[in-house]
Order: sequence, then C-alpha cells, then structure tokens
Amino acid sequence: MLGLTLAALLVSCLTGQTRANVIGFDFGSSFFKITLVQPGNPFQIVENTTSKRKTESQFTITKEQRLFGADSFIGNSRFPKTTFADVTSMFALPYSAETVEALGLEKFILNDFVEDERGLVAVQTFSIDKKELKEDEDSMTTYMSEELAAMILAYGRDLSEKQA
Repeated sequence: MLGLTLAALLVSCLTGQTRANVIGFDFGSSFFKITLVQPGNPFQIVENTTSKRKTESQFTITKEQRLFGADSFIGNSRFPKTTFADVTSMFALPYSAETVEALGLEKFILNDFVEDERGLVAVQTFSIDKKELKEDEDSMTTYMSEELAAMILAYGRDLSEKQA
C-alpha cells in the first residue's frame, strides 16, 4: 500500500498534474503517521489533536464515543476491555489456545478473544456506559482485526481532512 502511494506521488510530481489530495499511512504496531500531499504544495506530516506528528495506534470505545491516541491512553485504565492496541498483531492470526495466550502474555492485551467465522482471532466486547462505568451486557459486539484497523485508518483520514 505504501508503495502504491509513493508511486502515485512520484507520477503526480513528475507530471505536475495532481488534482486531488493524496494521503499515505505509515501504520505501525505502536504508532502511525499520516502524510498529506496537496496539489501545488510539498508533502506534510499530519499532526494529531495534541500537535504531534505520530499518533498512538490505540483506541478506546465507550458507549458515547471513541477515544484515539493520547486520549485512549487516559481511558485505558478505566476501560481496559474496550481499549484496543497493537491490532496489527492480530491480522490473519489463526485462533488457537497458544496464539490467544501469547497475545495476552506478550502484548499485555486484556480483551476477550473469540474465534470468528473464518477461524481467526477476533475480539468480543460489551459497550461501556461511560456515566456508570459498567458493561452494558445487552450490547455485545465482535470485531475482526480488519475492522479495528479500519477504525484507526478512518480516524487518520479525518485528521488529514481537518488539516487539508
């Protein structure tokens, strides 16, 4: 994906015919960075809400909102079961007792893992009522690793749209 973004950037720079914004992601296990290229402007690194160039690849889901980056680290101690970090380590990971145990021990992930319909690791969680700080047992949700990564990428896209 990064290669395609760089190729598009190179072609547009050489031809001088960039007509749309292009964003590129450097999506790591701990942090991600976003590059924004606009027509007629040099590329820039997108800053997050705390004016930093790299954002933690972690987010927390509560009943009312999603917290990303530094805000998620604050919410992590209050909502450990609905805080998701290091989602790239779950990509295409087969569900077995050994892999789930390794995720919990090596990565210190406290989420409840389940097997999805493809036989891969997924995360099952309840919604959290932020006011009462308790799980809402009527709203159980299962997330695949791709869905979790998509939430982070959507947040990155929103950041770049605000800066554009």
